[in-house]
Amino acid sequence: MPAELCINIDVTDGLTNGIPCIIKKLDFRVEGSNRCSIVSVSFHNSDIGNKIRKQFSHLYKYSIPLIWTPILEITRKFKYNYYYSFQVTRRQFPITLGAAKTIHKAQGCTLSSAVIQLGTTKIEHMHYVALSRVQNLSSLYLLDFSENVKISNAVLEEISRLRLLNIFSKCDHETFNRCSEKGISCVHHNTTKSQL
Repeated sequence: MPAELCINIDVTDGLTNGIPCIIKKLDFRVEGSNRCSIVSVSFHNSDIGNKIRKQFSHLYKYSIPLIWTPILEITRKFKYNYYYSFQVTRRQFPITLGAAKTIHKAQGCTLSSAVIQLGTTKIEHMHYVALSRVQNLSSLYLLDFSENVKISNAVLEEISRLRLLNIFSKCDHETFNRCSEKGISCVHHNTTKSQL
């Protein structure tokens, strides 16, 4: 089940707020209890969670692969003052389900694939933020894509300024083919056929 961490558990170990993971096992260690004790997750990068896996290596049973990372519940205490003073204790696993994300939440993420629905958003540059999350365009799937993209005046002015400076040389198809044959990566971004 897709999920993500909702707090920074250990930044140096890669266990940061928003990092995606897959829930692999809910471990009920206490006999007779209906409360889960450990949630085992896997990350896309096996380096994430190395420290915590070593720290809690004694928790692994024969049925739990060593690449799964144990996530333990956390306890938070806070005071609540109304007519009386209360101390509230909250115990929970620092995980939220993450099958879907808002574009804002996905900002900064690099995804192997994504299904993106933009709808009729009018927020500037939202299309760029959404479409630039994947590593490969062949793994990008669009739902209800609208080509009505809003661009701020500041960006339009900067594009006009750069065109006037003529600091970029155009790449014709012959140059493009030569670069491709030499193994040079050619990146196309925010272009239309008429600009090539």
